[in-house]
Amino acid sequence: MYHQYKIQVPSKESIETLSALELAEQMTYIDHQIFSAIRSEEFLKTAWMKADKQLKAANILLITKRFNDMSRLVVSEVIRGLSVAYRVTVIEKWVAVADICRCLHNFNGVLQVCAAFQNSSVFRLKKTWEKVSKTTRQTLDKLQSLVSSDGRFRSLRDALHRCDPPCIPYLGMYLTDLSFIEEGTPNFTEDKLLNFSKMRMIAHVIREIRHFQQTPYKIEHSPKVTNYLLDPTRLVTDDDLYKQSLELEPRRATLTPASAPSLAVLTSLQGVAAHLQQPKHDHKQDQKRNQSQQKHELKRQYSHHKETKSGLKQDPESPSSSRSPDFKDQPHKQSSLSKSDPCSSHDSPQDENIPPTLDSMTS
Repeated sequence: MYHQYKIQVPSKESIETLSALELAEQMTYIDHQIFSAIRSEEFLKTAWMKADKQLKAANILLITKRFNDMSRLVVSEVIRGLSVAYRVTVIEKWVAVADICRCLHNFNGVLQVCAAFQNSSVFRLKKTWEKVSKTTRQTLDKLQSLVSSDGRFRSLRDALHRCDPPCIPYLGMYLTDLSFIEEGTPNFTEDKLLNFSKMRMIAHVIREIRHFQQTPYKIEHSPKVTNYLLDPTRLVTDDDLYKQSLELEPRRATLTPASAPSLAVLTSLQGVAAHLQQPKHDHKQDQKRNQSQQKHELKRQYSHHKETKSGLKQDPESPSSSRSPDFKDQPHKQSSLSKSDPCSSHDSPQDENIPPTLDSMTS
């Protein structure tokens, strides 16, 4: 029986000295010892929820306590690791233990480990979970899908119906079924007759449980492993577990990296703010100033042209008079140059005096 394995001296073994196979087998051995000891009458009238439950449903309470203690042991072993690498190693080992439990048809053991990983003290260790290998995460996802409560444990029920004993189901699933039957179905019909339909439903659930209780496992008892699994000194309270979890990986600041603006965004915003603080540039004044300079340049060229023309008339004998017959086209050439493209070639010295057009100034 399970009671004879309770120990008084702390175990010398640890998660590092024991293999995943040893842990899974002895977990299955202990669980089946308790599961097979549950009497059929303990399932009647939700005895595990009554005031005298210690008397009428002692073994159901015992397997419930064992479930909680085993889950707490897994959490305690993970939180006990001071380094990320150690915690990752412990998580991967317990996932391997749960997967072996699945192979042994110990679905109660699978859920014990999966429930531990859903504990807030372990679940919040983001840095640790990031280092867990992809293979381990995939295995854990499959195990969690198997024992998920979705659809009234649909996946687990399918697995139980497919497997042959020996097998340890998750007892909480059957206790939920019995609670619904007891609370949702009256004991008597409208004709004041005993409701045999309700009795059949209860009998069907108990018969399925008895089917898995009758076939034992062929696993030898290993005292050193069971002493480790049942050692109460290795269990840490929920409050202490969460405090240690916060020390290992403190909470992030209120402004998380996901919500905080990046350096590039901040720089861009600062640039926009600086631009808005600068005085506005008056483009109209620039246009007026350019137009005034352009008019002034045109007047200067026109004055220069008149002086040149008057000098030619006063000195008809000068050598430059030979060009007078062609000078009639000169004003036209000068005006065409003044309207030329300012982006044209500057090889000609005359292009240096061409004033910029209004279009070029405003473009």
